[in-house]
Amino acid sequence: MNKALIALVAVAALGAFDGAAAQNTRDQTELLISQIQTDKRAVVLQAMNLSDAELKKFGPIYDQYQVEMKGIMQRSSDVITKFANSYGSMTDDAAKSIMKDFFKVGTTVTRSSGSTPASSTRYCPRPRCFAGCRSRTS
Repeated sequence: MNKALIALVAVAALGAFDGAAAQNTRDQTELLISQIQTDKRAVVLQAMNLSDAELKKFGPIYDQYQVEMKGIMQRSSDVITKFANSYGSMTDDAAKSIMKDFFKVGTTVTRSSGSTPASSTRYCPRPRCFAGCRSRTS
């Protein structure tokens, strides 16, 4: 009885450890992604060589664009995860749902392609900073 109890506690502890390790890995991944996004922002804005006044106006527009793109990428990831999780036992209804989600994300990406956030039409720091701005300012 004691051996069975010890074995059960050991298995439960290993399961808890795996869960904690998985959470730690997710936390580290999220931290890494956040750091990469911060570094990307700095590189992009530095490459644009904006004045302080331009940066003050353009920075929030760039940040909003990145939020929109992150949302699109998250929805894409969710569709892929949904597909992977149901791959072995996918029903016709599940397949239709996944396809609907896939095309919805694709439509969002297509609408976003080559365009800029709506707020960018109010301020474009440089005439050729974005393809979308170029057509509005040239």
